[in-house]
Amino acid sequence: MSSARDNKIPIEWYKRGLKFKRDHITKFMMHWIAFNWLYSEYRKMNRNNNGKKKHNYNDEKECIEKYVNNKIMYLKKYNAYSTDAYDKIINREGGIREGTNGDINDYVIEAYRKLKNRRNSSNVKYLFLIIYQIRCNLFHGSKSLNESDVKLVEWASVILEGYLEALFKNDSDFKELYKEIIGEHNNS
Repeated sequence: MSSARDNKIPIEWYKRGLKFKRDHITKFMMHWIAFNWLYSEYRKMNRNNNGKKKHNYNDEKECIEKYVNNKIMYLKKYNAYSTDAYDKIINREGGIREGTNGDINDYVIEAYRKLKNRRNSSNVKYLFLIIYQIRCNLFHGSKSLNESDVKLVEWASVILEGYLEALFKNDSDFKELYKEIIGEHNNS
């Protein structure tokens, strides 16, 4: 992984996001920046000394999948499947709904189907792919400030925050820095 100084970067973005208790859109953006740093560093680590890729990650989505699979032992310590946010994204009105939005990518439909049928840690990558699509829609202007879009970002924010906290608290690359920067923050 990167140096300890560099490893502070995602934790600092995570901490900044925690300050936005009621502004879930801003919180989500701060936490996505933290997560983006994590999988971008993972991509950099997977290059040869001459700068060529050891692994051919064709796109950002594939890099996210590889990163999540690599960190699954830490991420699965957070059980997103037991949260109201998960239930609302997958099962309720205002969440992801199969066949209702012509611009939802095929990978999101596949992820949705897998999550709808099974709740287990091997499906964490699919949940991240749905969160990635929410991020894409938000960052590229496809989300408005209507109530259902704001709620969808809020639910994604809850899940992303939970996964980041689990990773930072349990991965030895971040554990001590997390204690130093966040302390015993209880997200209240």
